[in-house]
Amino acid sequence: MDDIRKIGGYRTPAPCLCTSHPALYKKNTKGVSIKGQAYLKRKVTCKRERVLTRYKYYEMKNGTLDLGRLMSAEQSSQYNSILGWCPKSVDSLADRLQFNGFKDDNFDIGEIFEMNNPDVFFDSAILSALVSSCCFIYISADET
Repeated sequence: MDDIRKIGGYRTPAPCLCTSHPALYKKNTKGVSIKGQAYLKRKVTCKRERVLTRYKYYEMKNGTLDLGRLMSAEQSSQYNSILGWCPKSVDSLADRLQFNGFKDDNFDIGEIFEMNNPDVFFDSAILSALVSSCCFIYISADET
């Protein structure tokens, strides 16, 4: 939260300083630099605050601006309405999207997808991608 600054009455996150560091790279057998897991964690952490803000808007838990100069305290207490346009627009777009399958499925991802309750799985992935602008899906071997 210390990365937040005020610009024109709005709380705005400071620019992300996720510059690449040589310690975050690995060399493969061909000598090419590969970004490691630490690099990805740092990038995700850098964007976390903004994603949480987007989810607050989607869940309609965002607060209104301080209108102290424009209205009295009594009037501003009456002005506390949230219209809910963010969830309406995201949900209507998510309802229109359909998943048709994977193109050039060389790794049998479609089979894994079918084993994991595809209707709920796809809907939650799409909703996450629309709200936060990005969605990651991790596939691993069965632990049992």
